[in-house]
Amino acid sequence: MRDANQLVLLAFWCVVLLGVPFWWKTTEVYRAHLPFDEIDSWQTRSEATFTLPTTLSLFVPLWLFSEIDNGDSIHSMTSSLESALTKEFQDISFCATFPIKVQLKSWSTEELTQESVDSLLQQHTNAPVGQYSYYLHSSNIQPSKSNQEVANIIVGKDRTSVIRLHTMDQENIESVMMSLIPAIFRTEFESLSEIASCSTGKVDKYDANSMRTFKYSSRYQITFSLMNNNPQSMTIGWDIRNAVNVYLYPLLKELADVSNFTVDSQYQNTWNDKNIPTTIISTRINYPFCHSADWNLASSISSYPTANFILYIPSSDVTPLRIHDLQGKPLLSNSFLIPRWGGVMIKNPPKSISPGSQYHITKSDLQPIMKTFRSQLRSLMGIQDVSSAASKLLAPGLNATFLYSTHTGITTLEKDNLIRRRTMENMINAIATLRSLGQLVMEIPNMVVLDHIQDQVCQSLTSIQSVRDALLKGNYDTALKHSVDAIELSEKAFFDPTMVSMLYFPDEHKYAIYMPLFVPISVPLCMALVKALKQWKTGTPTSSSSPMKAKSE
Repeated sequence: MRDANQLVLLAFWCVVLLGVPFWWKTTEVYRAHLPFDEIDSWQTRSEATFTLPTTLSLFVPLWLFSEIDNGDSIHSMTSSLESALTKEFQDISFCATFPIKVQLKSWSTEELTQESVDSLLQQHTNAPVGQYSYYLHSSNIQPSKSNQEVANIIVGKDRTSVIRLHTMDQENIESVMMSLIPAIFRTEFESLSEIASCSTGKVDKYDANSMRTFKYSSRYQITFSLMNNNPQSMTIGWDIRNAVNVYLYPLLKELADVSNFTVDSQYQNTWNDKNIPTTIISTRINYPFCHSADWNLASSISSYPTANFILYIPSSDVTPLRIHDLQGKPLLSNSFLIPRWGGVMIKNPPKSISPGSQYHITKSDLQPIMKTFRSQLRSLMGIQDVSSAASKLLAPGLNATFLYSTHTGITTLEKDNLIRRRTMENMINAIATLRSLGQLVMEIPNMVVLDHIQDQVCQSLTSIQSVRDALLKGNYDTALKHSVDAIELSEKAFFDPTMVSMLYFPDEHKYAIYMPLFVPISVPLCMALVKALKQWKTGTPTSSSSPMKAKSE
C-alpha cells in the first residue's frame, strides 16, 4: 500500500513537471528579435555624422583661366576656396557636415550680350541636386548701380548664376564667393542641422516653421471649397478646374519629385452667424470665425493629409468683410493661413450683384485668389524663400537679384532645399519611430513581435544606412527615395495591428485566470509531497502499512 501511494503521488507530480514546461512554451508570447543596439546607435549618433556635400562649378573667363592654367595654381585656388567655404559651415552642427567642392572651368566672354546672359541662366537645368554653376565675367552687360559695388549677381531660377565682377582677379573671386555661398546656403544648412539634432533635445520643438508645415507624406489631398454665406439670395459658381490647371498644376508638377497630390473641389452653403462681426474680422478673432472642427469639408475619404483652401463669399448684409491686423490696418490679401490645415480667402461679391441673381467667378477672377492659395501651399509644404534670407546675409558691395519662377511658383534652388529638408526629416523621424518601437517592446513584455515586424525594422534600418551612403556621395534624389522607404517601413512596423494583440492581457490577468484552477490542485499535492518526504527522511511507515506488518508477525 505504501508503494502504491508513492506511485500515485509520483504519477501526479510527473504530470505536473512535464506539463508545466509544455504549458509554458505553448502559452508564451512570440517575440522576434529586434536589433535594439543598431537602433540605439542611430539614436545616439554613434554611427557618425551625416554628410551633405555641395559642388560648385566656377566658370572664369578664358584669359584668366589661361593665366592660371597651371596644375598647381588651379589646385591651389580650388583647394583654398574649398577649405575656406567648408570651414565657414564647420561650426553649424556636430550632427551634420556640409563639405564644399569647387571646380574651376573656363568659358568665353568675348561676345557676351544680354541675350547670352539670359541663355546662360537657363543652362544646367538637368544638373543633379547639389551641383550649381557660377559664370563670372567683367563686361558691361550688367552695369553697376553704385561706385562702391564690387559685384552684380543674378541668381537664376535654376542652378545657374551669373556674376559680374568689377575687378576680375583671383582674390576678388574668392572674396565674392566667400560672401555669396554662405548667404545662399547658411540658413538652409542651419535648418538641416537642427533637424539632424532632433534626438539630442537641443532643438526647439516649437519652431514656427515646423509647426506650420505638414508632416511628410507620399501623397496629399488638396480640397478647394467655395462657401456661400447666403445661398437663399445669391447663387455662386466658379471655374475652379481651369484655374487649378493653369495656376496650380505647374507647382504640383514640380513637387511631384517629393510627393504626389490629388485635387478636388466642392461647394458648400453656410448661413450667417450672429457671432461674426458685420464689417471687420480682426486677427484676434479669426479662430472663432474659422473653427475648423465644426466644418465638414471632407469631400472624399482619404488616409492622406488634406490641405483645405476655402474661398468664403459673405452675404450682402456683412459686405465688405475685411481682415485687419493687430494694428487695425486691413490686409491686402484678405486671407490667412491655418498651420497644418490650410488657408482661408474672403472675397466680397460686387455691389452690383442683386438679391436672387447668379454670381460666377471666372478663371481671371480666380488668378489673384489662386496666387494666394499657392503661396499658402508653399508654406504648408515647407518651401522656404531663399532670396529673402540670402539678401540679408550678403556683404556690402554685392548687389544680388534673385529670379523667381512666376509660372511654377518654385525655383530649382528652393526645390533642392525642399528635397534635402524632407530627406533629413524622413530619416530622423524613421530613427525616432524605431526608437519608440524598441522602447515599447521592452516596456511591454507581453507584446507580440512577429517575423514580418522584424523584417520591416531591419529593412528600415537598411534604408537609413542607404540614405546616409547616398548623402555622402551627393545623390540626393536617391537619398530621398530611400528616406521615404525608411519612414514608411518604420511606421508600418510601429502601427502594425499585431503589435497590440496582447497589450491588454498582462501577467495579472493570467494569475486571475489560472490561480482558481491550479491552487486547489496544487495544495493537496504539495502537502502529500511534504508528508512523503518527512516519512522518507525519518523512515516512519505510513499508518496503512502498520496493521499488515503486525498481522504477519
